[in-house]
Amino acid sequence: MKSLLLLSTLAFSLLSAPLLTADDNLLKNPELEQAEDGKAPKGWKTYSNKQKISTDKKEAPDGSNQSLRVDLIADGGKALGQIVQKIPVKEKTDYVLKLDMKSSKSGIGVGQVKLMSLRSELKRIPTETSSKNWSTIELEFNSGNADNILVLLRYKQKEGLIGETVWFANPVLIEKK
Repeated sequence: MKSLLLLSTLAFSLLSAPLLTADDNLLKNPELEQAEDGKAPKGWKTYSNKQKISTDKKEAPDGSNQSLRVDLIADGGKALGQIVQKIPVKEKTDYVLKLDMKSSKSGIGVGQVKLMSLRSELKRIPTETSSKNWSTIELEFNSGNADNILVLLRYKQKEGLIGETVWFANPVLIEKK
């Protein structure tokens, strides 16, 4: 009887939980659609990018029509390449970043959140790194004293990785309720 009560309570709580809608995502252009080939997706920025960025309609996680593809074509040194979006956040609030990621060699791609106060960096929080298969990466964090964050899609770009590829898809940033 207890297990039946527990099961019905669990079912009720799942059914009554608010469903996420596209409006809940704080990121602009989560489809990572580009304005033009070779440029950052609309609403995102790149900095000192030496790599080829394109939309890939053939390689995408289940349920998606496309991904953002980064082909490593040049030695970018020790610094990670980055595709960035700045988002205002509430202080001392819990958030969740979800992201689909894959790379031709494990460990090339990583998501990252930078907590910022005005223009000062407070903290960097990395996600798990990419693997050879599509995986959904989830990162829960608290904004602390930040008033904005940078959501970064990052990739290693040193000389030994020329010829490798990393794909990103479906970034979602939501306030945890």
